[in-house]
Amino acid sequence: MKSKCSAIALLSLLLITPVAAQKKTVSPETYAAAEKKCVALIEKDSWKSAETSCRTALAVAGQLTNEHKPEKMRAYDNYAFTLFSQSKFKAALVNFTKAFEIGKTFLTETDAALGQAYFNLGRANHGLSNLEKAVENYQKAEQIFRAAYEKTTDSELKAKHKASIRKTLVLQRYIAAFLKDEIKIQEIEKKMADLEKQED
Repeated sequence: MKSKCSAIALLSLLLITPVAAQKKTVSPETYAAAEKKCVALIEKDSWKSAETSCRTALAVAGQLTNEHKPEKMRAYDNYAFTLFSQSKFKAALVNFTKAFEIGKTFLTETDAALGQAYFNLGRANHGLSNLEKAVENYQKAEQIFRAAYEKTTDSELKAKHKASIRKTLVLQRYIAAFLKDEIKIQEIEKKMADLEKQED
């Protein structure tokens, strides 16, 4: 009887192992289709539907091979954005953090996408009233956007990076005003004035 049970257990193990060993993967095209639906709903501000769609796209991204880091990062970002837009700041921060962790593995300190990842962390922390952490993230985002601005010679990209720098300063100023920090307000306003003088 014991040997019969052992044989059944062994047979079960043999049947299960190959299935468990095979990691399900999908094609980038499959993810692209799921992402397209997610983004379309974001653009319509249909946040509840977008949350569901983007969560599905995130699950699909999880089945991509490891070389598809930009897609995986975008999937976390998109899903987090739907949560943030519904004031689900804690869940948004968790997913923005996952996007950031992926981004750090392939982006550099002069890549605007990494600046945006820091900015997203700042927004989520801001929503949670973690103001010190929010400012830290905004300042890091500003630094990277400035590096991206200096690096490019493309006038369209320069204008885009300049707008990104400006939005980090606007939010830093908002927090400084909330905290009634007049010295910081003046510092930020000077930065904003200097930024406007720069030619793209």
